[in-house]
Amino acid sequence: MSKTEKKYNKINKIPKKEYEKIKEVYEIMKDIDEKDTHYVALALKLNCQIWSNDNDLKKQNKKVKVYNTRELLEEFLYKFYYFGDNYGFWKYWTR
Repeated sequence: MSKTEKKYNKINKIPKKEYEKIKEVYEIMKDIDEKDTHYVALALKLNCQIWSNDNDLKKQNKKVKVYNTRELLEEFLYKFYYFGDNYGFWKYWTR
């Protein structure tokens, strides 16, 4: 089994029927970028945020919080600076 196949097998596929809010999200996303509808609907279903540098995702009326890479790094560095290394990140990154 190749590395790609191993990585692909770790991805959990979620059936479309699990996307409860897909129609509602489609109405919001159709004028922005309808291809992103599934990402927003799934994030709503899972009650989670999205990490993406796609600016179109930020235009969806804040139903789902979208972080770009810069924002994630800023938040991580802020928490690291003010709250310390409670999770051992520094030790992990400096091996």
